[in-house]
Amino acid sequence: MKLVRLALGTLLAGVFVASICTAANGVTAVKSSAHFRITYQTDKASSAYAQFILDESERAWTAIFTTLKYKQPQWMVDRIAARGKVMVSLREMVYLGLASYRWNAAKVMTTGKIEFNYEAKFKDRAGNTNWHLLRGTCAHELFHLVQGAYDITESKWLKEATAVWMEAHAFPAEAKASPLNYGFRRFLGDWNRHRRRTALMADGDNHEYAASIFFHYLTEHDSRGKGLIKALWIKAGAVNPDFLV
Repeated sequence: MKLVRLALGTLLAGVFVASICTAANGVTAVKSSAHFRITYQTDKASSAYAQFILDESERAWTAIFTTLKYKQPQWMVDRIAARGKVMVSLREMVYLGLASYRWNAAKVMTTGKIEFNYEAKFKDRAGNTNWHLLRGTCAHELFHLVQGAYDITESKWLKEATAVWMEAHAFPAEAKASPLNYGFRRFLGDWNRHRRRTALMADGDNHEYAASIFFHYLTEHDSRGKGLIKALWIKAGAVNPDFLV
């Protein structure tokens, strides 16, 4: 997973008049759900793979906004109200997923989008698609856009660590059934390798993801439970620079 903040400006949301169109490098397909629109090359991804991303992104949407009651970034509210969608695309890259956005001079997020790698990136050693890992990535990248509703200036380690935390809490049943594919347990090796010689707030070599174990611990021991992370982001938006609970 990766978060990218782009320079000042505004991304133009594409308007699609057909579900399939011809592109220079092949056929581009478009699929939509209630809140997302995904585009992909049909020679590189199947319709089923794209549909899975749409379905699990919708489940993540419900978990984050309805169950956990996070607020939506204003650009997202406005786009959905205008019957628009959050834009999603597939492409080959280093990361499993990528969330990017733009902001204005007041450091308010003005638009955002999500990208996923192709299915080959989610294959295990036996060549099987790790649907659990892909599902968690849907929650992880959507939560990066949600963070922008609170504070886009926070550090990478806080954004990544809480996004990893969200993987397990957006899909609690699946995380319980397959714990090594969701949340901090995916990065236990990285945590154990660095914990004695790396500061909690350090970035690099996956430590910012492994630091999710700190937030899992807090929500298991604080009386606010899962609500603690939302409280942290609310407080972060009011305290700059970086805020730590």
